[in-house]
Amino acid sequence: MRPRYLYGFLCCCYLLTAGSCTDDAPSRLSSSQMEMLDSLVAAQMPVMRVEQDSLCAIDFGLRLRHLVDSLLIERRAEEARLRQRIPKQ
Repeated sequence: MRPRYLYGFLCCCYLLTAGSCTDDAPSRLSSSQMEMLDSLVAAQMPVMRVEQDSLCAIDFGLRLRHLVDSLLIERRAEEARLRQRIPKQ
């Protein structure tokens, strides 16, 4: 599920950057444009925070399971190496 989000994000970034490569765009925003941008960001930020929090919660569970599994594998390998050092009686 995670690669699908990554591919979607990369496609959006590509489309945004490909469409923004024009020379007729002003290099600086006017004060009214800045106010409009600030109001749009302020309006959309709560929605983005909720979405980001939900994605982090989903990703956290997957990462935690992966990390625990990898730690267990490492500890078991270390235990096997240490048991090989012990002389058999």
